[in-house]
Amino acid sequence: MSNFLSIQLFKVPVKTWLFIILFYGFPALLDLIDFNDLYFHNILWFLYLIPTLFLTFLHGSKYGILSTGAGSLLFLLTESLQPSGIVSQGLITLAELILVNVLITVIVGQLVKRNNRELGRQKELERQLGEAKADLEYIAFHDSLTGLYNLNYFSHRLTKQFEENKINRIPACLMFFNLDRFKLINDSYGHPFGDQILKLVAEKLLSLIEPGGTAVRSGGDDFILYLPETLPDQAKELANRILMEFSKPIHFGKIEIRLSASIGIVNIQEEDSLEVSLQKASSSLHFAKETGRNKYQFYSAKFVEAANRRLLLEQGLRKALEEKRLKVFYQPKFDLHLNQITGLEALLRWNDPVLGNVSPDEFIPVAEETGLIIPIGKWVLEEASRQVLEWQKMGYSDLHVCVNISSIQFLQNDFTKMIEQIIRENSLQPQSLNLEITERIALYNIEDTIQKLQHLQQFGVTISLDDFGTGYSSLSYIKSLPINFLKIDRSFIKDIFFNHQDAAIIRSIISLAQSLDFKVVAEGVETDDQLRVLGEMGCNEIQGYYIAKPMASEDFSKFLEHNLVKHYSYQ
Repeated sequence: MSNFLSIQLFKVPVKTWLFIILFYGFPALLDLIDFNDLYFHNILWFLYLIPTLFLTFLHGSKYGILSTGAGSLLFLLTESLQPSGIVSQGLITLAELILVNVLITVIVGQLVKRNNRELGRQKELERQLGEAKADLEYIAFHDSLTGLYNLNYFSHRLTKQFEENKINRIPACLMFFNLDRFKLINDSYGHPFGDQILKLVAEKLLSLIEPGGTAVRSGGDDFILYLPETLPDQAKELANRILMEFSKPIHFGKIEIRLSASIGIVNIQEEDSLEVSLQKASSSLHFAKETGRNKYQFYSAKFVEAANRRLLLEQGLRKALEEKRLKVFYQPKFDLHLNQITGLEALLRWNDPVLGNVSPDEFIPVAEETGLIIPIGKWVLEEASRQVLEWQKMGYSDLHVCVNISSIQFLQNDFTKMIEQIIRENSLQPQSLNLEITERIALYNIEDTIQKLQHLQQFGVTISLDDFGTGYSSLSYIKSLPINFLKIDRSFIKDIFFNHQDAAIIRSIISLAQSLDFKVVAEGVETDDQLRVLGEMGCNEIQGYYIAKPMASEDFSKFLEHNLVKHYSYQ
């Protein structure tokens, strides 16, 4: 017990001891001045009780009892210094006070202990509520997949910072970032794989704009980048770094993915709100995509006109599909070795009563972005198959029709089944249908591409690789693709007679095709010189205005009557 008391006494802070001495020592010392002073005896109980309650409240019952004991010892010490000494009545009074204080100390200590438990529970509940509130706030303002801020944060929190920066005249830029053709990755590898790509994209963007910038995922593969203290030249430099970073290949195990992105940028004006700035950045992004993708574009007022034009195109295209106002034109292919027309390419045309003749280069991207390319593409396949069968029944049995296939169309799970169904429903020979795909299709999932093409070839359909040389040409996958034709893009044909580099490229392509047992088709042939050079190089087929322009089916029927066999000598 004594050991316990000694330990407890040493735990009492110095300030506490000073407090005890002050309350117990000072009144007792008054007796040294006046032996008959009853001050101390009158307030003794209160002097015992005050520090006892104080220490009990702060530290518990044990410290309160120690206070009573210490006070009693101090009282005996000071009273023993008096000339009259300690009287028996004083000892009795002291004992009574000690017992009362101990009793009060225990009662108060229990009340304090209970109160502390309640306070502890309350604090724990407040802590849990605080954590829950913080969790709810995090969920409310953060994207669950990437951990970036979400649109809720953009609308409520970022708006305040945006307005403060404008008041303080801090320059800022806003970027709207979007991956190019990300849907194809989801369609090829599945959404879980696409989610991993989005997480990686978020990490890269965050590292590129720190410190100071704010990244927001607005949904899908759309990201908003708010960049305070950023001038247009700095935003341009950052956009270049972002595009360069995302042009690097990404490896997931044995899978290699090549991404590209488009960025719309707006230099924030004093009169613009955050919503208006975002709308301008969005317009810039759409313009960047429509003019080639894999680039950045600063906002210009002309984008409003372009956005209105795009809306008209989308609405008009839907109506044209419903009212069957789309047309299929046909352009012949000429075989240089057989010296005759052996095939034709089906080309979609649209003459709108309001918009006039709309170029495929303008409405095909709209059809792809809106998903209209799926029903439109199927209709073109059905119409072309029906038409070529009709010409075959007229006696042109060797004709085959080439139909361009969108990458979105090709990546549909039921694509091969749809092709087989169209061929069977039209009673068409499979070899009479040639599907033209681009190199871009093979980039997303080479294994799936090869599997589908092999299936179609086994069924009897022939395959052309269109626009060869303009995309991501790679011999590693070209040699593995089951194709029958390589189509050289018209951009190489245009200056073949004057540009030795274009001529060398075409010669290499033809040599490559012959070694892989492919036939070569040259597009965009318009002159005798082009025909002669291509013939000398060993090109198999040509297509272009030199033979004929694309024409409606009735005009093509007349063309066949006069030109099925025609000599176009290149010697």
